[in-house]
Amino acid sequence: MASARCFLAEGAQAQKRGLIRIQRALPALRGSKRIGAFRDFVMHELRKAPMGKAA
Repeated sequence: MASARCFLAEGAQAQKRGLIRIQRALPALRGSKRIGAFRDFVMHELRKAPMGKAA
């Protein structure tokens, strides 16, 4: 699994400040069918709402 970039806790500056990564990288969910279904639902609901007035 590829590690996600964390610009606040990587590199020499982070080490000088004593920052360390405590959570492992999470798998990418962009291709998940559940995430896609949720995204489609939210987009559908947003399209139904009048501009500036979320349902």
